[in-house]
Amino acid sequence: MSAMAGLHYLTRYGVAVGRRVVVATNNGLAYEAATALSRAGVEGRFDRSRVVIHDATARYATLTVTGPKSRALLQAVGLGVDLDDAALPHMALAWGGFGGVAVRVTRVSFTGDRSYELSIRADRALPLWRALKEAGRAFDAVLLGGEALMILRAEKGYIVIGKDTDGRTRPMDLGVSGPFERKKG
Repeated sequence: MSAMAGLHYLTRYGVAVGRRVVVATNNGLAYEAATALSRAGVEGRFDRSRVVIHDATARYATLTVTGPKSRALLQAVGLGVDLDDAALPHMALAWGGFGGVAVRVTRVSFTGDRSYELSIRADRALPLWRALKEAGRAFDAVLLGGEALMILRAEKGYIVIGKDTDGRTRPMDLGVSGPFERKKG
């Protein structure tokens, strides 16, 4: 994410959690995004007592549960989150818990299938992973590696800028034209 894109996102689309706005970056560029936002003066553009850029990467782990039975699997683990479509639509988040620790449940999909990302303190990730694996047996769940996830994402047509594209690739080069078609009005 560029610094200006981050600033635009922060001011217009930040995820409101109570009275806080959270901008989460991920992957290997998380540090670069936080540094770019800092260099762009994000902290100086807002009340310094309310805007802080903090790299919390090592403190949290995120587990992905994906597939047509993912909702049932999460319900079996019992995170205390209403997973109905109306309560947790695609691209929404809710807070639950596991073993007395908060879990952020985000409904996103990089596979084209129903998916959830579970973010939990890193020191509690292994017990959650084990609980998901155990409960998953009833649903014939299998482990999915990062490379398989990336292949499913690419097959669905979800592009990652910089991975599937370069500075010269346009969406239409990849067969993505929907956003550029004129809407009938």
